Amino acid sequence: MEIGPRSKMAAARNLEINEIDRRIIAILTSHGRLSFRDLSAQVHLSPDATAERVRRLQSASIICGFHAEIDHTKLGLSLQAYIDVRLRPGTSAQSFEAVATGLPGITNAAILTGARGEHSGLAGKHS
Repeated sequence: MEIGPRSKMAAARNLEINEIDRRIIAILTSHGRLSFRDLSAQVHLSPDATAERVRRLQSASIICGFHAEIDHTKLGLSLQAYIDVRLRPGTSAQSFEAVATGLPGITNAAILTGARGEHSGLAGKHS
């Protein structure tokens, strides 16, 4: 059964977070690929109990995902920049992002909005 966004928000509000949950979150923040066995040793629970707590935190959308931190320079992507962009009226930030990430050498884009318009973070190869 799929849990909808409202059900997840309600579950997160009703979920009691204790010190062990906070330790799990802190450890996974720094070491997201840690096995349940290694994580359980650090929080002094069984691997099954630790896995259940992580699943509960995921179900409540407290843990939203696990991510890899990439060293872009080792991939030959030595240039990272934030640029100010003023979009034409009727152009959405999402359409700009789709076009920008489709350009040769651009590997990602981040859209930040503010008083002066859109601010884009781009990473790519320096030529």
